[in-house]
Amino acid sequence: MILSGMIVATLLWADLRNPYTWIVLGVTVGFGLIGFYDDYLKVTKSSHKGFGGKARLGLEFLIAGLAAFAVTLLDSEPFSTSIGFPFFKELTLNLGLFFIHSLPLLLLARAMR
Repeated sequence: MILSGMIVATLLWADLRNPYTWIVLGVTVGFGLIGFYDDYLKVTKSSHKGFGGKARLGLEFLIAGLAAFAVTLLDSEPFSTSIGFPFFKELTLNLGLFFIHSLPLLLLARAMR
């Protein structure tokens, strides 16, 4: 219910011409579908075992990897592969190609919380 409200609000009020909006929406929907499938398996099987952990992490890593790749294609090199730090205007860390490998790990760490 929260996920559907967020999707509707994004479609109504976000800038749909911005490709970053679609990337974030895709990651959110993808992770939400994985969670829904996990809950569906738990309810229908009447068991605490849902979607397997390795398969779940594999799918989440695939979604995050595709999102990281899409972000790197959107902008020029120094900006598309850099991480900015809040409260420090000039502090950025350019990860280069390591960005594609590190962003999925950051997204998965955030999703596991």
